[in-house]
Amino acid sequence: MGYDYEIQYKKGSENVAADAISRVQGVSLFQLTLISFQPLFLERIKNSWTTDLEVQKQISDLQLQQGQSSTHFTWQDELFRRKNKLVVGQDSILRKDILKECHSTAMGGHSGVHPTHQRLKSMFY
Repeated sequence: MGYDYEIQYKKGSENVAADAISRVQGVSLFQLTLISFQPLFLERIKNSWTTDLEVQKQISDLQLQQGQSSTHFTWQDELFRRKNKLVVGQDSILRKDILKECHSTAMGGHSGVHPTHQRLKSMFY
C-alpha cells in the first residue's frame, strides 16, 4: 500500500500507547466501541428516545431525580441506560440496523446467532 513500517516488540511498561487505550473506562470506552460499529448509531439511538413515550417518561423521571433512582435505569452524560447497557427505543429499523452491523459486517464477523446475541446483550437493552 506504499507504507514503510517496522513492527517492534515493546514491554508492557514501555508500551504507553497501548496501555492508555486499555485503561479507558466507562462512557468513553463504550462510545468508542459504539462508534467503531457505525458512527451515527449513537445519534440514531438518542433520536429513538424522542419517539418512544415510555422512554421519554423514564428519562424525565431520572432527570428530575438527578440520578438518585432505585431502578436499574440511569441517565448520565446524556446517555440513557439500563444496567449499564444503552437503551434502544422502539425503532424497528434502527434495531435491524444494529443487528445487521453486529453480525453481517467485518466488525461483526458473521459469528453466528449465539455470539451475535451475546454481543448485542452486552451493549444494548
